[in-house]
Amino acid sequence: MNLVGQNQGSMSCRRRCLDTHPIHPQYTQMIIILRALIARRLAWRYSATLMLLALPAVFAQNISAQKEVVDIRNLYSKINQEILREPNRCRRYVATPEAYEAQKWRRIDSDTEFDQKHYARASICYLQKQYLAKATIEVFSMAGDWADHREHYFYANGKLAFFFERQSTTQAYDNVNNREIPGAPYILERRLYFDQNGKLLRRLEKAYASKGQQEFPLRFIYPIDFEIYMSIDKLPSSPIP
Repeated sequence: MNLVGQNQGSMSCRRRCLDTHPIHPQYTQMIIILRALIARRLAWRYSATLMLLALPAVFAQNISAQKEVVDIRNLYSKINQEILREPNRCRRYVATPEAYEAQKWRRIDSDTEFDQKHYARASICYLQKQYLAKATIEVFSMAGDWADHREHYFYANGKLAFFFERQSTTQAYDNVNNREIPGAPYILERRLYFDQNGKLLRRLEKAYASKGQQEFPLRFIYPIDFEIYMSIDKLPSSPIP
């Protein structure tokens, strides 16, 4: 038997059949749709596989960041406990508006003078081996319509570990509903966590009315921007001996 001849005959028969019985346009459209669905499903499976492969790394990063945040909280708690036990570890300074702008602080030793209202006050606290661990800087409006309290906690390498800010102001407005926000003055709180290389790990912010503690969107408050000192050597020069 001539198999080659039979195969060639079969092929020519199939071509004739296709020529005489073309595929209906409706079936052609269905084939195109099926191909598209199959391609989409394959692409989805590929994307899902990549996501599953990336999940362990994401979880590991989150767990690592959470652990660092816990370590930072332990650090600033320990610093505050040591300062409470030995408050003489802190050196205190005050400044007028002009002196604050020129970074010319005046060191004081009297509790009474420090508690008096100044434009700016600073408290620089040292722990063992002259390790500058905490710097608190407060600035007040002479008109009394705002005040800013900033706490900086540092690692032993001098980098900023934790920053806390509490800003009080009378300036806030609900520009969505075009109304005054009740409960003034208004409070803006900010907490920033950094690793030992200065990378931001977590940022927590909230704004609320001091009367009633009702929270509202941050965009409704008018904050006053002050510098965040990312390392000890960035602090105003005068408060540091």
